[in-house]
Amino acid sequence: MVISCEKTAKNGKAEKPYYSYEAAKERLKSAGVTYAAAAKKIGVAEHIINDLLNGRLAGNRGKCHKAAVALGIKRHIKINIRSVV
Repeated sequence: MVISCEKTAKNGKAEKPYYSYEAAKERLKSAGVTYAAAAKKIGVAEHIINDLLNGRLAGNRGKCHKAAVALGIKRHIKINIRSVV
């Protein structure tokens, strides 16, 4: 499953766009990718994809966050804990 649509940031580098739940759901549908296939590719359970795309999960932690990032709903931010403390 490769769906790409990149925009250019102010620094000239390509950025991955972020989508609403409905837009992410439509992207899967238009690509002909089932929730089961997406879940297998991402490495999560199918119910996580279903709940995430239907707004029942926010994608804040763990596998749900992993799926949200893979579907383009959320951005993955790495934080160096030592620099925060």
